[in-house]
Amino acid sequence: MKLLALLDGPWGRRLFVAGLLVAIAVTLFFRVRYVPSYNLNTGGYDQNVVYGVVRIMNGTPLYTDPEKAPFSIIQYGPVHMRLVATVCDLLGTDPADVQQVYVITRSVVLLLNLLACWVLFRVGRRLGLRASNAFGVAAFFFTGMAVFYYMRPDSTYILFFWLHVLAFIPVVQAERGKSTWSSMLPSVIFGVLAVFTKQTGVIAFLLAGGFFMIQRRWRDLMLYAALSMITGIAALGLLIMEGGLSNAYKNVVLGVMNDVSPEWLMAMVVSKYFLIGLPITVLGIAAGWKWLRGPASAIERYVALGAVVC
Repeated sequence: MKLLALLDGPWGRRLFVAGLLVAIAVTLFFRVRYVPSYNLNTGGYDQNVVYGVVRIMNGTPLYTDPEKAPFSIIQYGPVHMRLVATVCDLLGTDPADVQQVYVITRSVVLLLNLLACWVLFRVGRRLGLRASNAFGVAAFFFTGMAVFYYMRPDSTYILFFWLHVLAFIPVVQAERGKSTWSSMLPSVIFGVLAVFTKQTGVIAFLLAGGFFMIQRRWRDLMLYAALSMITGIAALGLLIMEGGLSNAYKNVVLGVMNDVSPEWLMAMVVSKYFLIGLPITVLGIAAGWKWLRGPASAIERYVALGAVVC
């Protein structure tokens, strides 16, 4: 008992933070060393991302018709590749210098990962965590990132997702019927950017819509849905810029559906990533279900819904 009391005291928290700082430093060291690496495909689909970036840099459409040869399939939304291509253009990078495109992509992604961790820290603080605990959550998130966060659009997507959550918390905490379109719009914009980065960004809107329904905030639900629809339609301009709506649909929607099969689902279920996160998933669902079924504050129910859905 004395040991537990000591660990929960000031010295225990300092030791905890110090350990996290060491873990962050080690992770950051290897991430920086990885930036100039000539390994072309650490996280899977890395070439696909770089190929899309180079296409944008060359001024060619990102999405082409996969039913007409020669063709390519880009299964992600355009935001991440457009962002990296813009940075490459600003730095005067030659599209033919593919290694330099890799280096810039990894550098941009590392900065995005660090920014996402800072946003996650802010989310923890807004949810009521003390600074050391919020820092711990952000540190575990950074040090536990899988390799597909090192180049792929997942890094940009997760940043926009956490920005969406941070912007949505004031809406959660507002009284029923007191939310305005101006208070909702930032979270809508970040959510739409997440969707147009990676399709799993729709989770942000599932959480928002589910929260409004659980809380029976029907007016807020309709207002949020209207804002989301308007913003989403406006964002379709990104797809028009990158090759047209028809080609984007064939790549981003049908291209992903082409991968889905019972064999693929079973492979994902038994994959090491799923098994590693299974205990946390089970605990999250158990805790979330308790808050969803019993008395809880609005913010607790939003967190609980996130634990169950995500």
